[in-house]
Amino acid sequence: MEKEKIYSRWNLLLLAAGCTIGVGNIWRFPSLAVQYGGGVFLLVYFLLLVIIGIPIIAMEMAIGRASRKSISSAFQELDKEGQHGTIERYVAYAGNFLLLAVYVPVTGWSMYYFFQTVLGTFSSSSVTITGLFQDLTSNVGVLFLLGIIVLALALFCCFVGVKEGVVRVVRILIVLLFLFLIFMAVDGLFQDRRKEALLLYLKPDWKKAMESGIFHLLEDAMNQALFTLGVGVGIMTMLGKHMTKKRTIFGEAVWIAVIDTSASLLTGIAVICICVAYGKEITAGPELVFQTLPHIFHEMSHGRVWGGLLYLVLFCASASSTIVLFENITEMFMDQFHWDRKKSCFVLFGFSVILIAITLICIVIFSVKISSTDGTTALIGVDALLRRWIFPAGAVLVTMGCTMDGVWGFHEFMAEVNQGDGIKMSNRIKGVMQIGIPTVIIFIVIIGWMNL
Repeated sequence: MEKEKIYSRWNLLLLAAGCTIGVGNIWRFPSLAVQYGGGVFLLVYFLLLVIIGIPIIAMEMAIGRASRKSISSAFQELDKEGQHGTIERYVAYAGNFLLLAVYVPVTGWSMYYFFQTVLGTFSSSSVTITGLFQDLTSNVGVLFLLGIIVLALALFCCFVGVKEGVVRVVRILIVLLFLFLIFMAVDGLFQDRRKEALLLYLKPDWKKAMESGIFHLLEDAMNQALFTLGVGVGIMTMLGKHMTKKRTIFGEAVWIAVIDTSASLLTGIAVICICVAYGKEITAGPELVFQTLPHIFHEMSHGRVWGGLLYLVLFCASASSTIVLFENITEMFMDQFHWDRKKSCFVLFGFSVILIAITLICIVIFSVKISSTDGTTALIGVDALLRRWIFPAGAVLVTMGCTMDGVWGFHEFMAEVNQGDGIKMSNRIKGVMQIGIPTVIIFIVIIGWMNL
């Protein structure tokens, strides 16, 4: 089967942005920055991004480009004895389906809230704002319809193909995303108390960081870095699979991290400045974007406009991630089971619809809450499972695959990652990759478990 390649570097980076920029950038990054002393969190986050995040992006992409396979079959292709790759495949499938379980409903919610904002629903009392989200997450019919619409969009894009469908739609969504984010960040800088907000966001507050706990800081910063980059579950492997040999992989990995971090920083400016200006607590998760911010839009002038922009940003971020995830699983099916694109797309669509139906049936029978303000929800639970278990496990497995001679091997990895024009990795990084990265990840995961 001939492999599609994304010949345009611009398209590759935009598709990578679609992979990495998601709900974690919007509803988690600003609250973490405030919780852990502003600049202190940013410093730790950037260090972990450089030490762990960028190298693992490079490793995943190298696996994909060298094998021309998705993560479900890449290690079998690279390991001539075919002894490795099974665990990586299971972790990747679990991670991708759990991510879909997050992004599909959030994409649907953002569509719903966009129309509610434009129609002026939030011009009523604050009780209606809170009740609207509770009504939405308990309305099985509406949730099912929204889920079908989102999956149908992803199906259409992936059915058409990588270049003609996925890339074409995702690049539009990402360009719009950054335009809207810039507008919102600029508006945040013109809000009252902006100096106070920027100091809260950017100034290092070591006392506050220590009060929140240094181990909690390390855990949340690493989990945020792994989650937002989507490493360890084969998404970057899919990108590498379609990448040409013209550019070095490490150079592209740096740019991917820069683009993703820029989205996080812009979101932080917009959310923190607006919340501080209106005296609202900077919460995290669905509560921030579906309850706290609608209260603000109700109070502010031109609230419909800025509320609509926020939900367009959230839609662009979550929809692009959903489409890329759908494409990644489709290609995993194609490589592992040797199906064509059409069969893989429809099997995944049907399976996803069944999963949504089963989930909603369980919600009706067992009265499980999808989301609420107390943090004990299904969506928050899936998010925590991904951040604390799936992404760290996948990252360690990828690192082992690229550094252990019995799997692929460090020399083979270095030859692949440095092929082309651009920034190159040094052979001196072998000790850091082979021992340092897995040790840091495992240590932080262990202290995170101990602090549960």
